[in-house]
Amino acid sequence: MQPGATTCTEDRIQHALERCLHGLSLSRRSTSWSAGLCLNCWSLQELVSRDPGHFLILLEQILQKTREVQEKGTYDLLTPLALLFYSTVLCTPHFPPDSDLLLKAASTYHRFLTWPVPYCSICQELLTFIDAELKAPGISYQRLVRAEQGLPIRSHRSSTVTVLLLNPVEVQAEFLAVANKLSTPGHSPHSAYTTLLLHAFQATFGAHCDVPGLHCRLQAKTLAELEDIFTETAEAQELASGIGDAAEARRWLRTKLQAVGEKAGFPGVLDTAKPGKLHTIPIPVARCYTYSWSQDSFGLSDGMDSGYVEDSEESSSEWPWRRGSQERRGHRRPGQKFIRIYKLFKSTSQLELGTTPWEESTNDISHYLGMLDPWYERNVLGLMHLPPEVLCQQSLKAEAQALEGSPTQLPILADMLLYYCRFAARPVLLQVYQTELTFITGEKTTEIFIHSLELGHSAATRAIKASGPGSKRLGIDGDREAVPLTLQIIYSKGAISGRSRWSNLEKVCTSVNLNKACRKQEELDSSMEALTLNLTEVVKRQNSKSKKGFNQISTSQIKVDKVQIIGSNSCPFAVCLDQDERKILQSVVRCEVSPCYKPEKSDLSSPPQTPPDLPAQAAPDLCSLLCLPIMTFSGALP
Repeated sequence: MQPGATTCTEDRIQHALERCLHGLSLSRRSTSWSAGLCLNCWSLQELVSRDPGHFLILLEQILQKTREVQEKGTYDLLTPLALLFYSTVLCTPHFPPDSDLLLKAASTYHRFLTWPVPYCSICQELLTFIDAELKAPGISYQRLVRAEQGLPIRSHRSSTVTVLLLNPVEVQAEFLAVANKLSTPGHSPHSAYTTLLLHAFQATFGAHCDVPGLHCRLQAKTLAELEDIFTETAEAQELASGIGDAAEARRWLRTKLQAVGEKAGFPGVLDTAKPGKLHTIPIPVARCYTYSWSQDSFGLSDGMDSGYVEDSEESSSEWPWRRGSQERRGHRRPGQKFIRIYKLFKSTSQLELGTTPWEESTNDISHYLGMLDPWYERNVLGLMHLPPEVLCQQSLKAEAQALEGSPTQLPILADMLLYYCRFAARPVLLQVYQTELTFITGEKTTEIFIHSLELGHSAATRAIKASGPGSKRLGIDGDREAVPLTLQIIYSKGAISGRSRWSNLEKVCTSVNLNKACRKQEELDSSMEALTLNLTEVVKRQNSKSKKGFNQISTSQIKVDKVQIIGSNSCPFAVCLDQDERKILQSVVRCEVSPCYKPEKSDLSSPPQTPPDLPAQAAPDLCSLLCLPIMTFSGALP
């Protein structure tokens, strides 16, 4: 490559990196933005993958930006840059022996160890990652692909599987097609072993590895022969990663892999005298399974909450979950857990409609997570604004300089899902709430929610809208035309002292809503257990000449942590949980809401003892709030 061309490429990568980071700084974010912002990350990857040398250019520029972040103290850009650095190193074919880039990276990220959580922990993880790469080049790629393809070795057993839980009724046909494509059997064990061996030898020997020649010889091997070669290679990498001195570890690994290659019959393709050409080896598509269900209860017979399934610690390669498979229904097995929150990736506003995009929002959980983690907002939510024909049919990445037989590029949506599963590793804790509902018949039930509870007219309206074509026939009235409810509202308002203050009101309302929704970044509250109680109160009821009455209404908000809403048998109401049309309960006369708590950590066989010097009512609270961890890219910002 000519010097002029190199400068031009560096400029293009620099501009693409700046576009990728644009809008992530909280000071530059706005409430309205284009889906094009989130495409910049994929455009950057496409540009870099055109030539293996581009990866090193991008890494240098990421480190330069990271040093600027450290100097200016722009906290919110550190995690996106760290994620870009990690994913770029993962895809870099080879670091030349004279490159000090990883050493400079270690020095750079070491400076952030004095920063607060989560930044210091993110950088500590990066330092561990860099240390392993310095000793055994490409080992992180190897570990990721081994886990995703279910190829464990004796010294490092790890297995990962991606399960897509979908209801065909709730998911567009285009989305289902993408899910089916992901779950189609992709890489055979022979292909997976070949890819991993090509990557391992090129990462170690670089341009002195004849990759096309090695590829031909690997393809001629039987599956058993490939497995033996792979096992020796992987074990050598893991042993090298444990050697104290990085230079010594690389020398030992190079010698060991040379011996493995000679034993396997690869003369002339490893450590060649004349350097050849580096090849980009993309990460193979992970093992994915699509599981379909058509009932909200998920067809389980043990009374579990909908959408929660556990699997044993047995090898995930034995799972029979395939699209359309029904054999596993009705069985609980201890181990891995899956939570059904199918609207997590759903766009927050239905723009074609006119509960003013915000008021017409179908679900606000994704919007809430987007404010907590702007990288999640750009990489997940932003893409959902694209038309289905773009999202589900087109690919953003051009064909890299890959070897013959490489898999075709995935649609944007499939690529996004795998990107999220691989790199969204930091949990955001969402407080779980429970509500005990009493029906007009006297029957009781307990449900949980994580975001909102709608009660009265707003829940009934949502039920009518969910009826589809029937909603036009039924008609939808606003709160001014709704039939009022006489409700007793008892709520607890948290105080700084930690003691709750209870209030008892009687209100004539049309709707009572509880939610954690925040419309602006500055409204995020560190006390996530607090709920906002929204009352739509009827100030005066006016009767008109027509059959309908009209309400003069006022709205008010109260911060609460517990609440009881009681109606009479003549005033039953509807309740909707988490804005989910499939979770609307009718004919409720009492609703009690409180945070969910973890079980006490003390021995369950004997009740906790109250210290003798404290009265019973002052016994210490041994429980803590129960939160649901949702994985994001950055985690909650402090």
